[in-house]
Amino acid sequence: MFSFLPCQYPDQVASWDDEEGCSTNPMRRGTFYRGVFKNGGTLYLVTNHAMFYSLRWPEFSARLIQVDSFNDQIDAPVVGHINPFMNAYNTTSFMEIMKDQTKKWDGADFESVPPPTWIDFEQLYHGPMVGVSMMADWSSTDQD
Repeated sequence: MFSFLPCQYPDQVASWDDEEGCSTNPMRRGTFYRGVFKNGGTLYLVTNHAMFYSLRWPEFSARLIQVDSFNDQIDAPVVGHINPFMNAYNTTSFMEIMKDQTKKWDGADFESVPPPTWIDFEQLYHGPMVGVSMMADWSSTDQD
């Protein structure tokens, strides 16, 4: 979806970049995208990212999108469900991404550190947030 958004507003987009593309497998999508509009607005997408499996995820998130404070520099995060290890165990591509990416983030351990929940994001960011649900059947058993 993120890659289709600039098609809707081509005359308003300054740049639209995959910041962490996979150089060894160009067919694998990246985990971090940045879109910049000509009016100065910036849209970030972080998906399937190993940093969320570290207790230091708030620090890593701020560093990734290059902000000092979420409350001063972000208008409204869109937060979706983050898969715990038990729900992704049989998803080969997701497991490959996590095993590769956890090496880059200190303390990231996909198998034993639970990902943040909505409540964790709410404690970090005190402004308006948009929630996006997971449409997978198995996600109905998760309580976040």
